[in-house]
Parts: sequence; structure tokens; C-alpha cells
Amino acid sequence: MGLTRAFYQLENMKKPCSLWVGVILDGKQFLTTNLVSIDVQSLALNEKPTSVPYKIYYSTGGSQPNTNSKLYNNAFPVEFGTTVKAIVVQNDKVVLNMEETFDKNLGLCWEKNESETVQIINGMRAVDAEFQRATVQSNNNKQYLDFMGREGSVTWYQENDGSTGEFTLRIHYASNDKNSKRPMDLIINDKKVATLLFESTNSWNSNWKEVEIKQYLEAGANYIELRTTGQSAPNILMLVVEEILV
Repeated sequence: MGLTRAFYQLENMKKPCSLWVGVILDGKQFLTTNLVSIDVQSLALNEKPTSVPYKIYYSTGGSQPNTNSKLYNNAFPVEFGTTVKAIVVQNDKVVLNMEETFDKNLGLCWEKNESETVQIINGMRAVDAEFQRATVQSNNNKQYLDFMGREGSVTWYQENDGSTGEFTLRIHYASNDKNSKRPMDLIINDKKVATLLFESTNSWNSNWKEVEIKQYLEAGANYIELRTTGQSAPNILMLVVEEILV
């Protein structure tokens, strides 16, 4: 799962307050099992911990669950492409909503060869990042950014739970520009570190290729930006970040 940070501020310290947290568990790519579990806890912030009765209802068909949906008791199997939605109900009131999608190109996976272990963070789609002057397009169920000949940028937020280290960045793109490699500046944490060139892939919305570069990322929050340099940009599908663990 990785490390998660949360910050809260109480306006009234005298009023009892608790926080509901929950997670729908399993590797998104079913590396070891296709069984999904749901775990929920109530955290007392300024009061003594107490046992709080609640029920979890869930759905696997894309609909929003309610108290007539399946009641969660044990882990259950799902298939690739499934979105699990769940609600936590206490005293006939929904106190928490959860949602998780499981598919081949999502989540974490680990690959190992003779010299190094690589942790791959998949699914950092460009359309989910912050972008300027780009349009969301779709082809064969893949959404991507099209800059439509304009200048712009796309910025991903990446949380590094470990220490500062070397990472491989892979930008998946498509371009049918035979005259320009549509260079883009790579900016990490507000510092320009490289200019990337994108060869033609002979298509604007298929035959996706990747540009690879190794860079150091800081522990904690990192902002990874691609910014045009005057020749617009290729169509951007996603960013994959690989931490090299020697």
C-alpha cells in the first residue's frame, strides 16, 4: 500500500471527534490472488477509543452501493476491469465511501533481474495529471492529452515513500510529426533537468512509444512536469516511474 499522510485541525477540542479510514485491498494486478478485502477502522482523535459497530456494503458492477447491496463479511474474487465500490454504514448513516479499480495497467508491481530490483508505478495517466492548454482525447479505450498544436504543459505529482534516489521515468507518447521531434523540457520540482525529444511513431493515437530518462527524485513529494518549447508536443498517454533498488 505504501505510506499515507493525513493532517487534521479540530475547531472544537471539547467536542468528541473521530475519523473513519478504510481501504479496498489487493494488488491491482492480481500478482498473488484475485481476492479483494475491505478493511475499515474508526480512529478516535480527541477521545478514548471505543468499539464502534458498523456494516460494509459493496458492489462490483459499477453501481453505487446502498443498504440493499451485498453485505461484506469475507474476501471475495473479482476479475480484471472490475471497479469495487463500498460504503460504511453506522446508525443508518453512510460515514464513508470507497472505490477501487483492478486492472492490468494499474497499481504496483515488482520485477527482478540479476542486477537490480525495479519497483514500477503504473497508471499515472496524463489525463489525471494537471495540464495546461491540452485537450483530453480517446482512442481504443485509452485517454490521452492532445495539445492540438498549442504550447502547454502537463505535471504529475509523485509521492516517494522512500529516501532520495535514482528513478527511471518513462513517458508514453504518440506523434505523427515527420518534421519535428517536438522537444519538451523536463522540470522536476521547479528545476529544468533535461530536454526530451519525441521521434515520430507514425500515428497520433496508436502505436504508443516511450521516451526514457533517469533522474533523481527527492523523498516525499515530487512534481514532474513536461513543458513545450515552441514546437507544441506529442500526444501524451502516461508517465511510468521506476525506482531502481540496487
